[in-house]
Amino acid sequence: MSDSDLKDVEAKTVGDPALSSRLGRFKLGNFFFGLVLLVLLFATNRYGDQYLIDFAGMDSHAYIEIAQAFPHLPSASWVHPIAEFHPCEQPYVQRFSTMAYQFAQRAAIPYLIGALSSLTRMSVETCFKGCLIFLILAIVFVFTRLLAELPLPKSAENILLLFFILTPYTFRYYIAIPFMLTDLAFELGLAIVVLGLFKQRPWLTLLGFLLASLSRQTALLLIPFVLGWVYSVWPDSEPLEGKQKKTLFSIAIVIVGILVYEGSGVLAALYAQPSVNAHHVTAFFDWAATSFDPKVLCIFLIRGLVPFAIPVCFVFGLLFGCSSKKWEGPEKKKGFLLLGSVILVCSQPILGGPILTGNGITRLVTLALIPFLLAIGFIVQKLNVEDDLFDRVFPFACLLAGLGSFHHMFSYLGGTDFGLSGHFAMITFLFAAMMFFIVLYFTHVVHSSNQEGLLMEVSVSETSS
Repeated sequence: MSDSDLKDVEAKTVGDPALSSRLGRFKLGNFFFGLVLLVLLFATNRYGDQYLIDFAGMDSHAYIEIAQAFPHLPSASWVHPIAEFHPCEQPYVQRFSTMAYQFAQRAAIPYLIGALSSLTRMSVETCFKGCLIFLILAIVFVFTRLLAELPLPKSAENILLLFFILTPYTFRYYIAIPFMLTDLAFELGLAIVVLGLFKQRPWLTLLGFLLASLSRQTALLLIPFVLGWVYSVWPDSEPLEGKQKKTLFSIAIVIVGILVYEGSGVLAALYAQPSVNAHHVTAFFDWAATSFDPKVLCIFLIRGLVPFAIPVCFVFGLLFGCSSKKWEGPEKKKGFLLLGSVILVCSQPILGGPILTGNGITRLVTLALIPFLLAIGFIVQKLNVEDDLFDRVFPFACLLAGLGSFHHMFSYLGGTDFGLSGHFAMITFLFAAMMFFIVLYFTHVVHSSNQEGLLMEVSVSETSS
């Protein structure tokens, strides 16, 4: 789709209310497609049991205790089982411990769930599951709104949407272990932040950042991303006219981040262990200095690449098969800022290293999937790609992403054998390679078809003349 075509579409949309209405239904259609994908997940997902919680969701014990303690704070003497991990072996419950500081700092969402349970007289577990469904629907809705901000064909938007929903650690993990939904609250906050930045709405951006800050300490790493967007992308006119208003908004973002972090820390100190938050960004270097193992490092990093494998190979297929347009101006800045936010969000679990972050790296880097897929959207719009290409690739993307979503632990197609994690990663990279060659093949087919069409037009015009 050329730049002139996009301008024509925008002009027609402004001047034609009927077309605007059709585009509104089109956005809603994307959301309904997302609902279909969610039905697939819920229908094939494994649901929580004690084994899954002890194996992959030990944080759940802390969040349940926080919710059950409402309207009081949890007891400082409360203990829960701790699973110690070896990067290459199955975890085992070794000891009991009081609540970790980092879990207690994320008390806001579980505490609200406890308040909801007290108000409605429903069990804490039921309230966790109800909030899980709400968060999933809200995230999908906001993400479809974000995709609608990109000038992409419907099939391209749907490909990015299915890459997001069908990535196993986007929703499958949380459907199986609903008590871990502070991650989903962070993801919703991040999505709202990006939507506010896209639409140049300061209060929406601030609201999303507040939600993200209450959900995970990782939100502090979003501050450079937000400030970079405000100063380099938002114009000097509305909504923040002049550098003074941008500075005030930037200060507000920083203050919210610091107040939430320090305030939650003060409360956490009343009943949790001492803070080891600094260790979460230095553990990798401590491990590398004392017990570095190349095999362990490779396994750790490969697990971190799993959520991005299929989308990366999709866009690489387009880059290898299609020519690019000139990429400059605000669109280029947006793409690079989004990729920068991906690096920031992923940096924390990586810096946690193979011992502290361990197997959790796959889940934690998946929190950066929304800005990553939006960055892919900006890259795609700057390639000379025919809309027909996305239509041809779409069914194969559905097949590969759908099969790749059947996680060995969290879907009924799998089992409960931890040793299958290596097989799952290998299958995911196989599907990613297949996606690359499928996209590359269809770029060749579409290009050849266009060349034949041009030759036929030339021959017809020569014959007529």
